[in-house]
Amino acid sequence: MKINKMSEYKNEYLEIETPPEISNAIMTGIERGKKKMTRNNNSRSKVLKVCASMVLATSILTGAINVSPTFAEILKNIPIIGEIVKVLQFTDGEAEGGIITDGTDISGIEIVEEETFEEIVIEFSNDGENQDTVGAYKVTQAEYPSTITFEIGGARRFTAMEDFKKLNDSQYVKDIYPLITLDDSMIRFVVVFNTAVNCEITELKSPASLVMRISEKELSDQQDMYIVRTESMQNGETFGIQEEEFAREYDTRILKDDNGWFIIELNTYDSKEAAEAFIAEYSVSSDKKLIVEKRSEKETPKHYPSVLN
Repeated sequence: MKINKMSEYKNEYLEIETPPEISNAIMTGIERGKKKMTRNNNSRSKVLKVCASMVLATSILTGAINVSPTFAEILKNIPIIGEIVKVLQFTDGEAEGGIITDGTDISGIEIVEEETFEEIVIEFSNDGENQDTVGAYKVTQAEYPSTITFEIGGARRFTAMEDFKKLNDSQYVKDIYPLITLDDSMIRFVVVFNTAVNCEITELKSPASLVMRISEKELSDQQDMYIVRTESMQNGETFGIQEEEFAREYDTRILKDDNGWFIIELNTYDSKEAAEAFIAEYSVSSDKKLIVEKRSEKETPKHYPSVLN
C-alpha cells in the first residue's frame, strides 16, 4: 500500500454512508471504525487495524455483500479494503485461487491482533504498484505441527521477507520461512503455528491481498502421530531435487527441523506399525532412507542429519 495514499483512503472510508439494509452488527462496526479513524493518526498499522478488524470480519461481511449490492459497491471503490473475491474452501487440506500473472512481488505482510483472533494480511505488487489481482496460488493446511504452506505462481520477488519479524509478537505464529523452489517463477513459504488453529483465508482484489484469520482450535483426546519423513538436509539444490522426486508420487510437506535444516514428510499414521510397514514397502523399490518420527501437535521436527550433507 502506498503510504502517500493513506490519507486519501482514510477520508474515503470516513465518508461511507451505511446502507439501511445492512445488519445492526455491520453498522455498529463501521461507525466504531469511523470514530477510531478520527482519533488516530493515519499510520499504516493503525489504518490496517481499523479496516481489517471492523470491515474484514469476513463471516459477517460476506453475508452483508450478498444482501446488499450497494454495500459491495462501496467496498469495491475503497482501495485500502479491496473487493472480496472469495473465502477459500479447503478440500483435503488444499485450496486454490488467483489468476495467472508474472512479475509479482509478495511485497508486504501485516498483522492485526485482536483478543480472540489475528489477521495476517499478505500484500502483492508489480513494478512497485499495487497489483489488482492475486497471482495463481495454492494453500495447503496440515497438522503435527499446524502449518499453512503458500505457493504463489508468477512471483519473482519476495520483499515481504523483510516483514517476517512483525510476526514475532503473534500469539499464534511460531515461525515463518521461505522454501527452496527450483521453479524461478514460483515462491513458497510456510507459516508454522504454536498450537492447533482454525484458519480462514479470504482473497481480495483491487488491491490484491490474502487475509488469513487465525484463532485457536480446541482439541480433545489429542494423540501423538507417527510421521514418515526423510533425514534432515541443509537447504539447497540437492534438497530441492530430492523433494521434486518425492512429490511426483506423494503429497509431501517441507518443514524446518529444530536445528534449522529441512525435511520432507511423506505420510502420517496413528500407529508406529503402520508407518514402519509403509517404509518396508517403499524400501523394496528405493534406496532412499526414510525414518519414523513420533510427534505431538505442537512439536517441531527433530534433527536427524543426513549423510549426504
